Amino acid sequence: MRHLARLVLLSSAFLLATVVGGWAAVPVVGAVWGVLARTFRAPARDAAVAGAIAWSALLLWAGAHGDVVGLAGRLAPLFRVPGAVLLIASILFATGLAWSATAVASLGARAVNRRNAP
Repeated sequence: MRHLARLVLLSSAFLLATVVGGWAAVPVVGAVWGVLARTFRAPARDAAVAGAIAWSALLLWAGAHGDVVGLAGRLAPLFRVPGAVLLIASILFATGLAWSATAVASLGARAVNRRNAP
């Protein structure tokens, strides 16, 4: 149950940070999470899942309030891929940003803790 609550809170943090700061806020939240969760099991995996949930929610919200599918369809020929691939790529982008920032920050924080340990 705690893990689910953490995942919901982390997803909310990614979502709110993205709304306020755009995509560049995702690695910032991931790095903060990596430092805070350095003792947890698989913090980068949790961040990746939370990032994917957050951006999926944003796409669903945008789709309900606008024509996200139509936009993806209009942009698709520029990249020579189907529109669905662009939507999936945007979710994978957030997933990768969240995972990598968390992994680097978590490993760095653990290394600092080990160096400072008696």
